[in-house]
Amino acid sequence: MSSLNSVTVVTVLHNNVGLLPQLAETINGLGTSAVIYDSGSSDDSAGEAARLLPGARVVSGENLGFGHGNNIAVRHVETGHILLLNSDARIEAESLEMLVAHLEDNESHAGVQPLIRAWKWPLVTAGSGVYVTPYGEAWDARFMHLERIAGDDVPSPPGVSAAVSLWRTDAFRAVGGFDPGYFMYFEDADLCLRARALGWGFSVLRRASALHMIGASSDRFHASLWELASSVRLARRFLGGGRLPRGFLAREARIELCLLRRGKPWKQRLRVLTNELGARVSPVDLPPDVLSGLHGQPSDLPLPRPGPLGPGLQGTSIAPYGVFPASGAFVTLRSRGASVSGGMCDAGGTLRETFLVPPGGSIQLRLLTEGGLSYIFCDRPDSRLEVTGGDIPSQG
Repeated sequence: MSSLNSVTVVTVLHNNVGLLPQLAETINGLGTSAVIYDSGSSDDSAGEAARLLPGARVVSGENLGFGHGNNIAVRHVETGHILLLNSDARIEAESLEMLVAHLEDNESHAGVQPLIRAWKWPLVTAGSGVYVTPYGEAWDARFMHLERIAGDDVPSPPGVSAAVSLWRTDAFRAVGGFDPGYFMYFEDADLCLRARALGWGFSVLRRASALHMIGASSDRFHASLWELASSVRLARRFLGGGRLPRGFLAREARIELCLLRRGKPWKQRLRVLTNELGARVSPVDLPPDVLSGLHGQPSDLPLPRPGPLGPGLQGTSIAPYGVFPASGAFVTLRSRGASVSGGMCDAGGTLRETFLVPPGGSIQLRLLTEGGLSYIFCDRPDSRLEVTGGDIPSQG
């Protein structure tokens, strides 16, 4: 009997009809049972899900947030494991089997996630465990880092990502599921921290992998408001004993003042902050070992979100890497300061060429001609190289 018979995929939809073909391909390829919750879609996501996933249970309801939808779906789960899977994510059967085996071997763990890679740039990490800033913002470890080799597993992160993670069904239910007070974002960190407070553990199995699209389900303006609301709730619950931690309000005032000076909308943030401060929150005391690792390590901190040319680039600079089409064209790499060493690898992570750009000098480098992508990277994470030429098209 396949270990995947113990797994039910749980996915929440909201106007995701364009993502359903690849989601159906993923779930059908796993051969598991599935429960799909459609939260008030207007594009017939529910009907299309039922057509493409004839063996899945499709449940329709209101759009009351990501956590609410997952909680409703989990009520219909009859297996011992739940695979939380975003509509814009993918995992193969081999990696899922690794996650199942890991939970079976670690009875004290509530959940485990694979190394989550960026959908279009498969050597770029989208998440390797969930951590929390001192201001209650959850973040994915090593977000947008170029990692040719997966590296070691993470045995005890504060939490795992709801984008792709496997949970024990009984642990998920024992914790009470997601807090529906979060509409979107950081609800996975809240869920995991409540589980950690009850003594459950988590892990990141980096030899297993998954793919996740970046920002496929929401625009950044609305996302920033949801993130603010979620950070207030999470900070009050886990960091401030029911109140906001020191420095939170001063930081938010600076953000809103900056928006005002730039002529950007700011009153929405003030309304969100006021509303969340009026909401009831039950504080949770975290064990010392969880608190000590809550904020992660400097080497795990996220890099900026992908710009118009893709991840790793800042404007026209490789900082500290860039991903380009394998077009065979020549690019010029220029250092404005000290010498910079680095290399170029293919989409499989194989190093194809190394280089050294002298201080204030430049070199020419030919992009690969096969494999779809060329990854050019600096050896030091704080290095920058200006890149020109090659008729490099936008990858945004």
